[in-house]
Amino acid sequence: MSAGKIKRIEKDKKVGKQFIEPSQGEVRVIQEHSREHSNGRSTIPRLLARAVAKGEMTLEEAVEQHNGF
Repeated sequence: MSAGKIKRIEKDKKVGKQFIEPSQGEVRVIQEHSREHSNGRSTIPRLLARAVAKGEMTLEEAVEQHNGF
């Protein structure tokens, strides 16, 4: 393999964070867990559930934010 071809392959290789978009099913499951976590008192909105799925916040943080704590 030529050095030029290897350089092009390395250039195209993505390194770092990947963008993850959770499925609707994953978001729904997290919302169900939020209901269980709050003893049936509330369900976090999809936006917060999506953030939990992406690892941007914990389920506990999302429930607290939704409940205004």
